[in-house]
Amino acid sequence: MGICGIYQIQNIINQKRYIGSSVNVMKRTRTHRYYLNMGKSPNIHLQAAWLKYGKYNFTFSCVEKTEKENLIQKENFWIDKFCTRDRINGYNAMIAARNFPRRKNFHVSEETKKKQSIAMKKRVANGFSPMLGKHHSEETKRKLRIANKGHVSWVKGKHLTNDHKQKLRILHLGVPLSAIHKQKLRYAHLGKHHTKEHTEKIRQALKGRKRPPYSEEWKQNMSIARKGKPAWNKGKVGCFSQETREKMRLSHLGKNRGQSNPNSKINRIKRGIL
Repeated sequence: MGICGIYQIQNIINQKRYIGSSVNVMKRTRTHRYYLNMGKSPNIHLQAAWLKYGKYNFTFSCVEKTEKENLIQKENFWIDKFCTRDRINGYNAMIAARNFPRRKNFHVSEETKKKQSIAMKKRVANGFSPMLGKHHSEETKRKLRIANKGHVSWVKGKHLTNDHKQKLRILHLGVPLSAIHKQKLRYAHLGKHHTKEHTEKIRQALKGRKRPPYSEEWKQNMSIARKGKPAWNKGKVGCFSQETREKMRLSHLGKNRGQSNPNSKINRIKRGIL
């Protein structure tokens, strides 16, 4: 069982403090440290100071051990003593500490979930985003990178179940990407190339797989989409390297092009149709 009491997070540069209480001080301070290092602390003033001064300029300590029933009373006492609600002296919120009743076995109803989903979809459709139009400075990016260095992602080694994948597929099925989204994806991958090792892994993974035949609907959609558009390599000279051309030549060696398709361009030329 951990220590039940009052703790403080102190900035050793300017002596500002954050006062908190917990039934398990060690666990609570570890949680504080984790979210501060991730840049996701709900206390924006403490988070800003953490990024500004660095994690090595903050100390975590237990101020007083107390009984669980006296936690809130003692927390308010120490907050008032150090005046940590004042931005000059500390990082605590302006409201007084209070005890919130814990809701055990609490579940959100399906109706509430649906309402929340509709409300959020409307906000997203109207262009809502907490970071819309905002960008981290290079200095902030550097600090976040240093703070997150060495942390193992919570999804590392985990894999989605087939049922979960199917739900995600159905959720995104038929949802068109906006022009802004497409542009962001384009810029995100611009100039990036797979390493030779990665390319080889992809090649080995796809080796032996046969592409399923295209449906008539798919062919029709592709035909409409490409109509009037010139080929990507039209008018270009030297777009294929000598090595690639040799591989293409060898792959088609001994094959009678157009023999299996009587309506191919070559066979139509032979029959005098073109």
